[in-house]
Amino acid sequence: MELYVPAYEPTGEEIAVFHTAKGDITALLRGTETPVSVGLFVELAREGFYKDLNFYAREEGRMVRGGCPSTRDLTPAAAAYLAPRSSAGIGGGNSGRFIKREELPRKQNFHVRGALVLTHVNRMALVSCQFYFCLAPVPDKDLEDTVIGEVVEGMDVVEKIQGVETDKNDRPLEDIRILKATVTKDLPQPEKKTPAKKKVVRPARRK
Repeated sequence: MELYVPAYEPTGEEIAVFHTAKGDITALLRGTETPVSVGLFVELAREGFYKDLNFYAREEGRMVRGGCPSTRDLTPAAAAYLAPRSSAGIGGGNSGRFIKREELPRKQNFHVRGALVLTHVNRMALVSCQFYFCLAPVPDKDLEDTVIGEVVEGMDVVEKIQGVETDKNDRPLEDIRILKATVTKDLPQPEKKTPAKKKVVRPARRK
């Protein structure tokens, strides 16, 4: 298999924003430490690859998973039905581009709460498009998957995604779609509220 070489070269200042049905999740990407992985992610995000994909699974207290293209046109009920019957399975899709997983020393790849991680494909040391957010430290993944970023805003949204009702296979029974994923180099600024003008009450003139 020919490995993909991303044309995008990260600067280390990239910030990803996942606009989801539950709110926004903002993650600072690690373009300096994982340039190939971040380069691939940025290209996919800017091409609209993640638009309308569902978060399709969770491991309670550990992670929520997304980025599988086979979830784009499926309702949660259909995904739950097809998952055990599909040859690829929900969660087995890819982008058609593969890179070799970037291996980092464990001390630079801790899967801490808020870590954004690109996951490998079918137990191979290849990465394509799928990811997960860590809800707590997951040390058993430190030497398995590559951390490409860290959530700086929106962990409450990740918690909401984990909190939806699931089936017996931990697949959400509710649509939790990524409305779009964008990449910028500036943190989103809160909207400035224009202070209401105080109404000036003028004293009545004496007759």
